[in-house]
Amino acid sequence: FQAEDGIRDVERSRGLGDVYKRQLHYRNHPEASVRPSLYMYLLVLVIHVLFRLKRNFRLNVLSPENMFIMLYTLFHLGYMGLYGLGLTPYSERVLYYYTSIPKALFVVNLGIISFLIGYEMLGSRRQMRLPGPVERPNPGWCTLGLIFMIIGLTAHLFTIISIGLATFKMYGYGVFSHIDKFAPPVIRYIWANSLHVMILGLVIYTISSALRYGQVFHSKLALGLLIAYLSLVIMEGDRGPVLYLLAPVLLARHYLVKPISVLILTSLFLGAFVLFSVIGPLVRNVQGAAFNPSRILELYQSQKATGEITWMNPLLEMGGSFKIVDMVVEDVPKVEPYWYGASWRDAAFHIVPFLQGFAVRRGWGKIAPSIWLTYTYFGYGAAGTGFTVTAEGYLNFGYLGVFMELFFFGAFTRWLAGR
Repeated sequence: FQAEDGIRDVERSRGLGDVYKRQLHYRNHPEASVRPSLYMYLLVLVIHVLFRLKRNFRLNVLSPENMFIMLYTLFHLGYMGLYGLGLTPYSERVLYYYTSIPKALFVVNLGIISFLIGYEMLGSRRQMRLPGPVERPNPGWCTLGLIFMIIGLTAHLFTIISIGLATFKMYGYGVFSHIDKFAPPVIRYIWANSLHVMILGLVIYTISSALRYGQVFHSKLALGLLIAYLSLVIMEGDRGPVLYLLAPVLLARHYLVKPISVLILTSLFLGAFVLFSVIGPLVRNVQGAAFNPSRILELYQSQKATGEITWMNPLLEMGGSFKIVDMVVEDVPKVEPYWYGASWRDAAFHIVPFLQGFAVRRGWGKIAPSIWLTYTYFGYGAAGTGFTVTAEGYLNFGYLGVFMELFFFGAFTRWLAGR
């Protein structure tokens, strides 16, 4: 797939009519291929937990591998687990192709196994521990973090003001997903880096505050800046920044102040699920809902009355990760050829400032996998679709790519945790 070649006709290349006919048959047979794969996945997790408990009786719920396993499981198998047990109905929002469900489940299992192999093969079996600080950091570090946070929030507000609230209310999240049509290059650059600056400031501040004062937010100004930025991205319909901003806060609290209990962590996850289920269908996917609370409330009330909003919505929203794997394993390489490491190469370009744009302008790179998926399946007008590490591995080299990507990601995670 080349960006300059245009978008293929999805209906023609896939024969979706025949797919939906087969799906009608599959709705009554959830156990046909789902349950064995789920049991295998569960067995892998049980073995891993027993192995870790044998090495360390104090299981760290926010250790790097546990965080990855929790998110990987919820996003890939949260819905599928209940569906395999017959507790949730068939939904095309998650099960896009019925024929590739067994293959997609195999890829998901291969991914978690590869990650754990890579994680356990590198370093000793010790859990990550941060040494106690010899002396408290200088208060200037907290000030520096606050400055970066103020710059990040100001840059984001400047982008919104430059484009105009009226434009957001008219086009919604599509403004950010197609920002090149609404803003000049300098505004796009400011918007793209405002989140990075905000995260940098938040990391500096939370670590410094926790080590110096024993509190994640000694300054109420820092907490207010975080709440303001989170409010903006939620009203825009964006979900990724919510995780990026909350992760350093949770980690600083857990490792530098006081460990977070399983109960509190579970409550936070449930709150995030509910929030994401609202952001997705009500803000992100409905034109004119961004920065329009009255419109969001109206949509919520109408969908609640018609039964469109249920307890399954968060799982269906997160189930998009399995849907992506289902799409990729069905059409690669049958319709879309393997990328043979192109997305990994472009990710390396992205590390160096301005190098990725330079490479794309000269035809050296592809568009991102998430953009390819969005354009190919849903068209240019779609709000945007994420991607998963498992699907990216398969997109590049098939089963071997899945093993390679998750294995090295597991090894890298273990290296970050300390040997």
